[in-house]
Parts: sequence; C-alpha cells; structure tokens
Amino acid sequence: MNLYFLVEGRRTEKKVYGAWIHHVFPHLRKAATIEEVESNHFFIISGNGYPSYYSRIPDALEDIVRHGAIDHFFICVLCALCSLMLLLDTVLMSTTHKQMLKKIVLRRK
Repeated sequence: MNLYFLVEGRRTEKKVYGAWIHHVFPHLRKAATIEEVESNHFFIISGNGYPSYYSRIPDALEDIVRHGAIDHFFICVLCALCSLMLLLDTVLMSTTHKQMLKKIVLRRK
C-alpha cells in the first residue's frame, strides 16, 4: 500500500502527519521523493499554505498518474478555510484533470 499526502502547511503538518502515519501504519516507510515510493511507502508534500495548496493539487495528480504506484491520495487542509466541494470544483473541473482522475480510477479496477 502506497499513500500520497498533500498537506496544507509548510512544516508542522508534514511532521504531524508523518508521526501519525507511523503510529497508524508502522509497516509503511517514508519516501523523501515520489520516485522512492515502492511497496509500503508514504509520501508527504507541502502545499505551502493557503491558498497556495490549490495550485499544488493538479501537480500532485500528475505525480500520481506518472508514477503509477500510489494507491491512495489524501488532501489534508483545515476545513475552516474552504469546503471540500469548493476545492474540488475549483481544481478538478478542467478536462485534463477529469481525464487524470479517470485514468487513476480505471487503473484500480
């Protein structure tokens, strides 16, 4: 199982989520880059805060499609700043991103 986390903040969230993942999934190893992700890894990338993380989501989708070994993608943001639906509407409404998501879903079937 390989996990990809896009976290909102620059420093704290990476530390907190890294510690939490080690606690919940002790068998997973942290990858410093997506290229290091093999079997049983997790990768955390910073979105560099609000509103910068919006522009990082399409890049993360491209990473996932290109790499091909990511099983689960998590976008971790403070809910008080935006609703998930607004976030998805803003970022994923382009045809290119819909096609990326379709590739990911079809590959999992």
